[in-house]
Amino acid sequence: MRTILIAAVLAIPSTAFAADGAALFAAKACTACHHPANDQTAMGLGPSLKGISTAYKDKKPDLVKFLAADPTAKPIVKPELYPVMQAQQMVTKALSDEERGAIADFILTH
Repeated sequence: MRTILIAAVLAIPSTAFAADGAALFAAKACTACHHPANDQTAMGLGPSLKGISTAYKDKKPDLVKFLAADPTAKPIVKPELYPVMQAQQMVTKALSDEERGAIADFILTH
């Protein structure tokens, strides 16, 4: 029985254990400020996911560093609104590297 259970676990694709970026994005309240297509910066909220994705195209490591609140990662999308994001970075900073990567992957699909 133990051998069958181990074989069954090993047969599960590793992606089954991967963090779900869309679910994390919603669960961590990112949707409160970031809309998939609509830029809400005129209201003091965040840029659209499309805008972020465009700015970070081919720069996933930079986006992950930004989500980790790495002091070397400067905001490149609407830097004037960065103080709003700083509070949220306390949440994203507490995530695992895998979770931040999953959120970055989700953002970059827009």
